[in-house]
Amino acid sequence: MRTSLKQFDECGFADKPWLILGKGPSYSKIASIDLARYNVLAINHVVERLDGCEIAHMADWETFLACAGAAESRARYICIPYYPFVAFAPSSMSIDQLAESSSILRRLIEAGRILTYNLVCTSQRGTLEGFPDVHLSHFSAEAVIDYLGKSGASKLTSLGVDGGASYAV
Repeated sequence: MRTSLKQFDECGFADKPWLILGKGPSYSKIASIDLARYNVLAINHVVERLDGCEIAHMADWETFLACAGAAESRARYICIPYYPFVAFAPSSMSIDQLAESSSILRRLIEAGRILTYNLVCTSQRGTLEGFPDVHLSHFSAEAVIDYLGKSGASKLTSLGVDGGASYAV
């Protein structure tokens, strides 16, 4: 399945700035934003609130399972680390292995709709050559910003990437 995993530069994203949407307090201002001006990247459960986005990002398996249906129908691509977190800890299973128990993940991989990266804190399990090494210490937004930057995106804006554990949604 590895051959079906996509690189960011293979996806043909429009030449627009990226809007990173988290579920923090400032997300409450979403109605005042013209989303058509941006390539939209939704972090975690935010994908469930959008009509559509370019990328839905999830760093942990449980969030993927909770949002998989919405992500499949509302996101052009789903971005998940090659070795995601499981139960708040680095996983010993790759997304290739996890796809054996998830028909949605398997379908997304086969359709070429999965973007992935090597999450540095899980990379002792293995890495994918040619995919970026991404850092995450506390919040998924860290990984998203590092991933976009290492993938060549240069204009980033965010909404809802604030508040720590305080959420608008």
